[in-house]
Amino acid sequence: VVNPSNVLKTVLSLYMSDMSSSLPSLEEVLLCNQHTSEEEALLLLRRSIGDPKSKRIFCLVHAERLSFQVADNVLKGLDEMIQGHSDYRLVIICGAEADDDSHVITKLQQFLRLGFFAP
Repeated sequence: VVNPSNVLKTVLSLYMSDMSSSLPSLEEVLLCNQHTSEEEALLLLRRSIGDPKSKRIFCLVHAERLSFQVADNVLKGLDEMIQGHSDYRLVIICGAEADDDSHVITKLQQFLRLGFFAP
């Protein structure tokens, strides 16, 4: 969860922290809005968990903007996909503006990782 004005800076900083990697490709980042489909989000999750050698970083950006139904189904799908997998690089970034009422933020609170410095 980051300040809304820093969401895109945070995404770029993830990729710039590893100087050997390139900027993200379209298949590595999904910018969500209220029209993002469940299929689009689940495809990103599948790519991250099925990435050979788990070298790429995948980002679901502005996940707080997903509709309740899509967010709920995506989080259930993620829970099923990660069973038996521990070597994947998936980052879900939410803007803080919806901190109190976002289904995604509430559900993902248990996975919150502190210590990542974003601009």
